[in-house]
This record gives sequence, C-alpha cells and structure tokens, in this order.
Amino acid sequence: MLDGAVEAKYSSEQVAAAACRAIARVMADHNLPPREIELEDKLNATLGLKSMNLAQIVLDLEDQFQVDPFAAIPITSIRTVGDLVAAYQRTLGLVPTAPQAGGAVPGSDGIDALERGKRRRERRL
Repeated sequence: MLDGAVEAKYSSEQVAAAACRAIARVMADHNLPPREIELEDKLNATLGLKSMNLAQIVLDLEDQFQVDPFAAIPITSIRTVGDLVAAYQRTLGLVPTAPQAGGAVPGSDGIDALERGKRRRERRL
C-alpha cells in the first residue's frame, strides 16, 4: 500500500460514493436493513455495523484506492461514515492534512478524528 498523499486521481465525491457503496455492500451481505447512507450516520449506532464489518469495508476501500489511512490515525477514531470518508480523502491528498489557522482539519463534523481521540484520552486522565 502507498503511504502519505498520492496524486489526486479521485475526487472527494468519488471517495464518498465508494465508501457508501462499500458500506451498502457489507450491510446487504449481513442482512442489515437497506437505507440511504449519510455522512452523519454512525457506523455502529445508526447503521448497525460491527468492528468486523468495518474491517471488511476498509479492506474494500484499500483495494480500490491503494492507500491505508490508518497508518496515520487510529481506526478506533472512526465513528461515522463522514469520519471514514475524511480519512481516505486526507490520505489521498483531497483535503488538508494539518490543522488550518483557527480550527481543526475539516472532517464530517468539523472536528478531526485525531483531535477527538486526543480529547477522549485527556478526559480519561
């Protein structure tokens, strides 16, 4: 697999569509009710996906895009469809990989997955 940003051969929209297709395939394979998939959907609570389902989705997306975003961020920080899409978009160089002045890296909800993980760890201390 490739590391870091790669030449942009995909658009942000193509990445989002591919992620939604991969999620829909896994949901169908596991007899989960079909539904329209939104970026705000929580993988577990809203869509009913388990960690093994996420592993299959990640394998599908890694095969398609030939990148592994989880070399840079923990997979456990992925909670929503938007988090998953943003991880691939950043790795593919489609969105900034470093915080911009005055805020976090744009993600599905405006908060970078890494920052959310850092905040959770700080709360545990």
